[in-house]
Amino acid sequence: MRKLCLFTVGFTAAAVIYIAWVKTGVPAGLCLLPALACAILFRRRGRLERAGALVLLGVCAGLLWTGLFRTAGPGRALRGLGEVEPIRAEILEYPQKTSYGYSVVARLTRENGSRCRGVVYFDAALAPEPGDVLFCRAKLTSAFDRMERGNFYDSSRGVWLSASVRGEAELQKGSPGASCWPAMLAQKIRCAADNVFSSDTAPFVKALLLGDKSGLSYQTRNELSIAGIAHAVAVSGMHVAILFGFIRLLCAGNRTLAALTGIPCILLFVLMTGAPASAVRAGLMLIFLLCAPLAGRDPDTPTSVCAALLALVAGNPWCILNAGLQMSFGATAGILLFTRRLYDRAGQIPLLERIICGRGLIGRVGRTALTAVCCSLATIPFSMPFTLYHFRMTSVAAPVTNALCLWAVTLAFLLAIPACLLGLFHVPAAVPAALVRVLVRFILAVAHGIASIPYAAVYLESPFAVIATVFLFLAAAAFLCAPRRIGAASALGAFVAVYAVCMALGAADYRAAEVSVSALDVGQGQCIVCRCCGSVDVVDCGGTADASGEKAARFLQTRGIFRIDRLILTHYDADHVNGAVQLMRRVHVGALIAPDLDADSAQRLQLLEQAEACGVPVLLCREDVRLPFASGTLTLLAPDPESQERNNGLCVLAETPKCDILITGDLGSAAEYRLLETHAIPPCGILVAGHHGAASSTSFALLQAADPAVVLISAGKDNVFGHPAPETLERITQTGAQILRTDQSGTVTVRR
Repeated sequence: MRKLCLFTVGFTAAAVIYIAWVKTGVPAGLCLLPALACAILFRRRGRLERAGALVLLGVCAGLLWTGLFRTAGPGRALRGLGEVEPIRAEILEYPQKTSYGYSVVARLTRENGSRCRGVVYFDAALAPEPGDVLFCRAKLTSAFDRMERGNFYDSSRGVWLSASVRGEAELQKGSPGASCWPAMLAQKIRCAADNVFSSDTAPFVKALLLGDKSGLSYQTRNELSIAGIAHAVAVSGMHVAILFGFIRLLCAGNRTLAALTGIPCILLFVLMTGAPASAVRAGLMLIFLLCAPLAGRDPDTPTSVCAALLALVAGNPWCILNAGLQMSFGATAGILLFTRRLYDRAGQIPLLERIICGRGLIGRVGRTALTAVCCSLATIPFSMPFTLYHFRMTSVAAPVTNALCLWAVTLAFLLAIPACLLGLFHVPAAVPAALVRVLVRFILAVAHGIASIPYAAVYLESPFAVIATVFLFLAAAAFLCAPRRIGAASALGAFVAVYAVCMALGAADYRAAEVSVSALDVGQGQCIVCRCCGSVDVVDCGGTADASGEKAARFLQTRGIFRIDRLILTHYDADHVNGAVQLMRRVHVGALIAPDLDADSAQRLQLLEQAEACGVPVLLCREDVRLPFASGTLTLLAPDPESQERNNGLCVLAETPKCDILITGDLGSAAEYRLLETHAIPPCGILVAGHHGAASSTSFALLQAADPAVVLISAGKDNVFGHPAPETLERITQTGAQILRTDQSGTVTVRR
């Protein structure tokens, strides 16, 4: 009986219970029951009773420790936060660029003398480095306050305060201590990678070695995710395992030498990469395995995994909220439980048996590819639920991608290390760098090719996709856990059949309605998908940069739409167009239509460049355009060329036998009045509220003319602009129209 494993299960469960249900203080009532049950069970001598007692002992210890950590750990530093107060920040890492400036991790000291780890947000005027000390006044926000709003990122990595600099700040240069050395070494490796590798491969190398994905484009990161190999650029247990395997190979089986060499290297690598939870898990696990022989004990992988989890949760109970840690432990559990079984069952297939038992290059390649596929499949039962919860998607093509690319990732990682180290000392590293470039380009090409295959990933964007995902999970679990009589061909065939049927049903359901209008939940922005009489148009595509375009692509592809007839942009504000480039990359667009305004706009120039790169015809409207389709007409109402209003743009009117649809972009009430004077607006079944429901749009005159049955409002949840405005909601309510809001309901769809 592995006593540490049982205790860790109870300890971790207690941390989850505390974080989920208890806000402050130690839950004495919760501690009492497991303590009493533990005392009763320890009096019995049965194996099962003692196992239960160990779990309950872990629960008691976990509840007590989490409560003490909450109150006596970072608790003192988070008490009595004022609006703005002076702080002292010891810089620990190099700054990172954010949407509104820069951020840097630091050790913060408040006026009351309390200290804790935090993040400082500042503008570009400062350039702090590790070891520097920043004196400033800042607005402080507690990580626990952000948790109440659903943001667990900072607390899960041990960052308890956010400090936004206000006014003047004084930066004093200092000498970095030992705690800053890993970050400084990582920065030198970044510079070496930029010097050694070409511009198309250096960002991937930095992500591979350091987990620094800031240089990777959104498109690249998205393709790696869809193809199922995003773990290659998120430093995880895989990277630590590769490093450990290489060290053990160099030590030629000498356990003592492997431990003395491997432990410092693993510690340095984990710290240098910023100590992400998944890498810390792998590092601790391997250190325990290396130390076991030195202590005269046999290495035990499950015990090492549980010891690593216990160390992480004891160090910071809130780390269990970290997505990387959850998926890392889930994947590790699956690999330990199922990989060997899968490999043995695959080896019974005659063709695979001949390949993996063969000698020479073919045998080695076959065994490597089969191991990669088995590891990838083995992770599904325990890591897939976390992937779906955090990212709302899972890659169906992951086993194939891993079989094709894991060997290349391993070689690229091992060759990039000496190449960058040689670059640090300005020693030529042409040979390893050239090999790494070839490998990286191969990985990116495979990811790009697989990501472009329809249904390479399944997104939780429709009920049918959810059914397919649940079946994938159940089929994988049944195949891995069931008796040998369930063959791989049967399991694969069943999944392919169900997946194909679910995707077909999703496509058929979307096409069942003659008219379908969807306002996608893209945050504070707008993206409207219209399917009218067989024609599919996307009106505006903005919100969260790039992610709004990916949201639209996933919405369409889940419903079997891989080509849209038109991408129509009402104007060039970022919250209406900053996802259009990504949408054009992911979905074939028949034509791009936009107003002929703001000729010098950076957004307009970028859109035109991307349209040219994708071969998309462009129509810039200066006057009204009527575009007939199957049984209706799409009219583009051109903007007023004389207007100097910031929100000037074109409007979209779709007239169909079922209902008419009007979309006005961000037009203000004055522009709406001019629109009513110059155009005959018919009664509309569906109206998209202007400017996200702002008080200055969707005037009573427009509502009277359009007389909508349904009004869609696209706005971000808890947005700083207060959209939709109470006045607008009141005007719409007076007309008797139904109101559907993305900030309350997520993506909303009206079908006719």
